[in-house]
Amino acid sequence: PEATCLRHGRHPRCLGDSRASAVFSHHTPSIQPRARCTGSVDIGINPATAVRSGPHLFVTSQYGGALTLSLGDDASPTATLLWKGAGEADPAHGTDVNTFNSVISTPVIDGGYVYGLDGEGLLRCLDVRTGERVWESWDLIKERARAAAAFFVRHDDRYFINTDNGDLVIAELSPEGYREISRTRLIEPTHPYVARRAHGQVVNWSHPAYANRHIIARNDKEIVRLSLAADQRGVLSASSRRPSARPCSWSSGRPRRSAPKPTQGSSP
Repeated sequence: PEATCLRHGRHPRCLGDSRASAVFSHHTPSIQPRARCTGSVDIGINPATAVRSGPHLFVTSQYGGALTLSLGDDASPTATLLWKGAGEADPAHGTDVNTFNSVISTPVIDGGYVYGLDGEGLLRCLDVRTGERVWESWDLIKERARAAAAFFVRHDDRYFINTDNGDLVIAELSPEGYREISRTRLIEPTHPYVARRAHGQVVNWSHPAYANRHIIARNDKEIVRLSLAADQRGVLSASSRRPSARPCSWSSGRPRRSAPKPTQGSSP
């Protein structure tokens, strides 16, 4: 992935490259030595982007596990390791529940808690400061799936979540648990994948785009733009208990698809 650069005070910090190393630099051209973040990053990939909230920087990878760094202030442009959880390269993998090893999905931090997907599709909530597990749930992906992915976008007090089987889920994430509000099939997964899944040996690993009450999604065969407005008054579906997603025509004049049919989700 591209390097993640952020500014905390006057000093820029960068975290990136395929080895998931952190670089802390002064305002001068000199660069301090790199600080290793996530340990092993096998086969040179780390798609999940580092996430910052206040002084906390959360990093996760498939083989390196997860950790939180506390960033120093202007007088001390450093980083302190607060905790580190196991990844697939660690002996404690499978028994350490105070972690998650995201393969593709970038987690989100909300109110001192981090929410994300581990490498087999388990949605987990951790305390971002301590790494302690708060809860976990299979209700988002609904199966144990190797390299499962979901893309999280916050809107007001809830999240729009696109799963790798083509669903658009609207849900609330809180320390109390995962509460699904609605789920609809947005686009068909088409990309070949070697592991068998409940919906077949295909996935959709493309992050959607949101703008002006619309969502744009793609697979290997088509790109679609769908309205998220609940009615003709332009009320956002996120404010509705039962949202709709209506297809919009492209300027190319492509045929309109039939609208996905939303289904009401149930609370765990």
